Amino acid sequence: MSDLGLVALTSGVLLLVGGGGLALWPRGAAALVKAFPRHVWSGRILAAADLIWAAWLVLQMGSAWVDAHRALVYVAMPVFYVLIIILMDDLLAARALGGLLLLVPLPILESAFVHPAASRLLMTTFAYMLVVLGLVLVWSPFKLRQWTERWINRASIAGAAGAAGILLGALMLFLAWMVY
Repeated sequence: MSDLGLVALTSGVLLLVGGGGLALWPRGAAALVKAFPRHVWSGRILAAADLIWAAWLVLQMGSAWVDAHRALVYVAMPVFYVLIIILMDDLLAARALGGLLLLVPLPILESAFVHPAASRLLMTTFAYMLVVLGLVLVWSPFKLRQWTERWINRASIAGAAGAAGILLGALMLFLAWMVY
């Protein structure tokens, strides 16, 4: 299995689990989605994951300045984490989710770039949709609540959104096993 196949497999499983949870358990999913933007520990854990991933990317850059100041990166990341926890505590979970959605497309795009199949464009489109969603959540974290309030309270619409997630996840799994 190629790198794109592994990325599609991972994305498909996550979409299947998320869509399945939303379709089969709409009321419980509604409670989770409503509480998520202001959930303190979700925000802190996601912010830590974002900073660790960003630090790893900076260290992998191969820049002469970064190579000369590697210790500064190791010192700066915990300082940035504390500053983020203190200064951006309101809606931190939504902001950190946006940051994660900005980081996740990198492996998708790197693996899709070198794959010869034309269906790689589905993964590329998915990655750019994640980027746009991540940008909006970082800039305007309150949008997550506005978007979800419209559909999460209606079981039929939440079930349809879950079914769409299941279908997209199944498509990605099919592509991972049969194409990539």
